[in-house]
Amino acid sequence: MFRKLSAIEIAEGALLADAAVIFQLLNAYLPVGGNFFRLLMMIVFTVLVLRRGVYVALMATCVTLFLVGIVLGPQYLPFVLLSDAAGIFLGLAMRWHFHHILLLLLGVTFGALSFFGILWLFDLFTGTVFISIITQLQRVYGIVLSLLGLVAGRLGLGMWWGQQIYPLVTAVATWAFAHWPIAIYACLWIFFVPVVTIIYAVTNFCVRLLGYKVRPFPGNRMNKFWLRSAYRIRKWRKEGLFGRRHGDEHESKAAY
Repeated sequence: MFRKLSAIEIAEGALLADAAVIFQLLNAYLPVGGNFFRLLMMIVFTVLVLRRGVYVALMATCVTLFLVGIVLGPQYLPFVLLSDAAGIFLGLAMRWHFHHILLLLLGVTFGALSFFGILWLFDLFTGTVFISIITQLQRVYGIVLSLLGLVAGRLGLGMWWGQQIYPLVTAVATWAFAHWPIAIYACLWIFFVPVVTIIYAVTNFCVRLLGYKVRPFPGNRMNKFWLRSAYRIRKWRKEGLFGRRHGDEHESKAAY
């Protein structure tokens, strides 16, 4: 399992680990745009896996965690570990040419599971995370249910709301609050679907821009569609379809 790293592997691993630490510092101290630098951390470890393999990326992750823990404190370590693990996973998936659907399903499932584990860890130490989440959800549920009932009554749908929709919504909400771990994980899973898709699309674009031969996402057909759309928009702009035509400009100048 353990092996001796070469000089170039040590140099690249240390350099990219330092870059990840800098991105985490920017994420911690900048008031706006911190999540952008977290995305750059994922791209850093994806590139490192594609260049030098998983072992070098794991060693760089250990260095990053150590430096972040010393400089910023241990409270940042779970999110740094989550970002590094996501980058390593994307690098492995691109290196082994995973299908897009399989990669997204694995990314969403394990991403939601990891974030749920972080919430559980914070709840274990504080004892207030899940209690506060459930309390807020119950309040929001009560407010939304009252507003929907009021709107249905104003629209003349009060009987339909009370007889068909309200019992169904109440039954689903009762089950969700009774089985709140499953409900919270399901909400996290739904939330991670667009998040993982955007992260994968941006990472795939950046990696391909750097010259690595990976499977393009969302695919060659979609990329050709966007390129053709951009070409047609430029062509229409030159023809004056999005603004005043050249003849109209000459007529306005002549009238002036």
